[in-house]
Amino acid sequence: MDGVYFREYPDKGIQVSYTHKENKVVAIFFYNKQHRYENLATAPVKTEKGIDWNASPEQVEKAYGKPKANYSDTGWRRMVFEGIDFRWENDVMVRIGIPGN
Repeated sequence: MDGVYFREYPDKGIQVSYTHKENKVVAIFFYNKQHRYENLATAPVKTEKGIDWNASPEQVEKAYGKPKANYSDTGWRRMVFEGIDFRWENDVMVRIGIPGN
């Protein structure tokens, strides 16, 4: 992501990306021990639709409907919905992403 920098808040389990030029939020990521982000605490989050770290892809799809995009490969999956996305590694939800405004 060219033109973007990241700031981590390890004790909160959060990473925020900002634009260099306007210094505006691009996205906020909440983590739950995602690979390469194990240094971040697990963010204590639950979405407005009741989804937390224990949710399966099926539960997320039931709450949010059909995803706009659905990516997967061996050991991981990412589902993108309007205004939110979810990532799993080995069937464990490890990240929730929220785009900035």
